[in-house]
Amino acid sequence: MHAVLTMLPEMCVIVAVWITFGAVCFGLGWGALRLAGGRVGQAEDRFAAFWAGWAAMIALLQVWYLFLPVRLAALVVLVGLGLLLLAGFLMWGGYARSSAPAEAAEDIRRTTPKARLILTGYLVVLAGFAFWLANRAMGPLNPPYDTGLYHLNGIRWMIEYPAVPGLGNLHVRFSTMPSYFLYMGVLDAILWQGRCWNLAHGLLLWAAVAQVVWSGFKVLTPSRFQLHDLIALLFFPLILRFCFLEASSTAYDLPVFLLGFVMYVQLARLLDTVGDSNTIATVVLSAGTAAVTIKISAAVLVLLTATVLLLWARRHRQFTWRTTFAWMTLPALLGIGWAVRNVIFCGYPFPPSTALGIPVGWKVPAYVMTDQTKVIMAWARDYRRPVDEVLSNWEWLWPWFKGVIGFYRIEVTIPLALFLVAVFAALFAGSTRRSRVSMWNVMFVLPPVAALVFWFFTAPDQRFAGAAFWWLAAGAVALLCAAGGGASRARCWVPVVVLSLVLVLWFDARLTKYTRPGPLASGHYPIPVPVVKLFTTSSGLRMFVPVKGDQVWDSQLPATPYPDSRLRLRCEGDIRQGFTLNPK
Repeated sequence: MHAVLTMLPEMCVIVAVWITFGAVCFGLGWGALRLAGGRVGQAEDRFAAFWAGWAAMIALLQVWYLFLPVRLAALVVLVGLGLLLLAGFLMWGGYARSSAPAEAAEDIRRTTPKARLILTGYLVVLAGFAFWLANRAMGPLNPPYDTGLYHLNGIRWMIEYPAVPGLGNLHVRFSTMPSYFLYMGVLDAILWQGRCWNLAHGLLLWAAVAQVVWSGFKVLTPSRFQLHDLIALLFFPLILRFCFLEASSTAYDLPVFLLGFVMYVQLARLLDTVGDSNTIATVVLSAGTAAVTIKISAAVLVLLTATVLLLWARRHRQFTWRTTFAWMTLPALLGIGWAVRNVIFCGYPFPPSTALGIPVGWKVPAYVMTDQTKVIMAWARDYRRPVDEVLSNWEWLWPWFKGVIGFYRIEVTIPLALFLVAVFAALFAGSTRRSRVSMWNVMFVLPPVAALVFWFFTAPDQRFAGAAFWWLAAGAVALLCAAGGGASRARCWVPVVVLSLVLVLWFDARLTKYTRPGPLASGHYPIPVPVVKLFTTSSGLRMFVPVKGDQVWDSQLPATPYPDSRLRLRCEGDIRQGFTLNPK
């Protein structure tokens, strides 16, 4: 423990960065929600504002990156704009402009002693958790295979250059670089350059845990505990597991999962009939679109969720073209910026799909994109066998099934089991008592069902499923609570809290509790450094390639594990003009 205390100064810096960036995201989110006609009144609205602001930050960075690299200037603009909007919220958010200070003081005076005690306890727990999470974030880089393959080098490209045409010709994985790398790139400009992975995941995890813990504290006042709180608590064991295992990583499966969590919690607020519908709809659509710009495999879940949401608005007479336009403004900015950036990288708006390809001079050959899609699909089924062999038959199915069910217990097996039990229990409860199950309880479960069907027939690896499995389980539990009627619904939180605690104790309590100092200054851990050599193409372009294997890590640019002698610069001596391939 004494060794961990030597890391305290750096942990304080990390927490300070998270607080600052959290405030920036909240300010941006409040501004985005105001433009969409939403309000930020309840505590849950403040969590929603953070996630809307994070999506707005991604949208702004995508526009910035079309013209300029993501460096200190981008950070200054984002922080300045976010803090300016935060000041606007503190002055006028939720109050009449002329009497905001007086009304705020009156709200504080009317707060009961019990509420103050709960709020104080909540803040203490949240602060303690932040420092523990900062310790986890200082751990060694959790290196999935792709971290060395293209993650770190992709982030370096975004920091050093604006969007480079034909970057996918240098490294096919650069064709599908996620918008999440822009967020990591702007964090890299703060401090510890080259170590954005110590900061990025932790902020999102802290925000998600803050929302779950708030729902947990509402158990102390059961009359305020609602369906969306129950949903949040169901997700807690896996979110906490991510805190143990993914706090220091570049893997972008985590933000996709967390954005799916946010989407369903917000939809559950519609079932609770609490919160402003403009705020909820804007957050759901923005979080979903941000997830698609990170990982296109989330598209089916997001598109169906958007469809159900618009049907809900029409059914409840809240659908107008004006409100729909307001809800879609931020998602449209996200989607358009993402598609334009993709066209610059590879010539296709929705890679790795070759649909709607644009005839530009730097376009990645269609067969390269198709082969990459086949590799991903085969790897998700059985990475040990040749691609064509895996895709030509169903022999992979049984080994795949045993691997997914047997290994990914908390990610797949438990939510599937919970889904089945809850559905059968809901059917039994509905047949033995009078209860009115809202059609929307069922409708809100359809998106993960369709998403998992699509997932199974494309790339059925657990990490490509996002939050779909736990969304499915949470939706079934919500259905059970509705089928149980009023008295049963009021007691639903008891088994959910017990289940969450059991899963935490079973899966998370055995993990390493804290990170010991690393060998570098202030307790940090080093990044692997590859041994590279120079490769010269037929045009004279020189690039760095690994001597062994395909891990380039954070190598000097340009680097690729897949050198092609046909590669050349579009404009001799100017890497900003991008790459293209000479014809065969």
